[in-house]
Amino acid sequence: MAVLGLAGMDTERDFRVFGERGAPRVAARRVYVRHDAEVALVGATLGEPGVIVIAGTGSVAGARNRRGDYARCGGWGYLLGDEGSAYWIAREALRAVLWAFDGRGPPTELTGAVLGALGLSSPEDLVPKVYAEGVGVRELARLAPLVTEAARRGDAVARRIVEEAAYHLALHVVTLVRRLGMEEPVKVALVGGVFRAGEVVTEPLRRHLEKHFKVELVEPKFPPAVGALLLSYMLSGVPLTRSLLENIERTAREKGLTP
Repeated sequence: MAVLGLAGMDTERDFRVFGERGAPRVAARRVYVRHDAEVALVGATLGEPGVIVIAGTGSVAGARNRRGDYARCGGWGYLLGDEGSAYWIAREALRAVLWAFDGRGPPTELTGAVLGALGLSSPEDLVPKVYAEGVGVRELARLAPLVTEAARRGDAVARRIVEEAAYHLALHVVTLVRRLGMEEPVKVALVGGVFRAGEVVTEPLRRHLEKHFKVELVEPKFPPAVGALLLSYMLSGVPLTRSLLENIERTAREKGLTP
């Protein structure tokens, strides 16, 4: 058996095409293909009911309820979605800098921080930088820590951006909890570079979530690679006993696979 957690498996067509063209090339009797958020969730919660929010360059959330039903929300890419991601935060920062330059928005310390990081002398230089030079998604996403740091120092514009990011990420969770009829308290695992900023992001996220239900923010227990292994046991009907999990944890620690 092989369990594959793949990014970009977003539609029924994606799964169908991979099943027809990719799965036959995998050296296994059975091949289970899952969205990468699902295997990440299983690793994070040891297969228990919960939600995982992944906010790195992009954003997506996945959830499993007590019946084993799985659903995902978001993950539609930087043009159509990825709200609350590092890319989204950075893009909003660039907009705020230009609004401040226009006079449409308030002054912000993000102006100096963004221009310095990109080696520019004026907000006007953002236009050729973005449109002519074609700043990549990952390059732009690397500006997100400038926003969370400015928010931590009290910059009002940066705080608004971070607050909106937390709202959008919380909306992913609320949507999934309602769709799956999940029981409280809801375990929510946070993964990705956006959450490395700490409480400046996690506290507004918690506040938005607690308007709807009791929540427990948790550190992921295992990375996605181990999640795929655990999911293979679950799909095979093998119970995740304490002794099995302890053995896996010991092996994962030895191999450097623990978070």
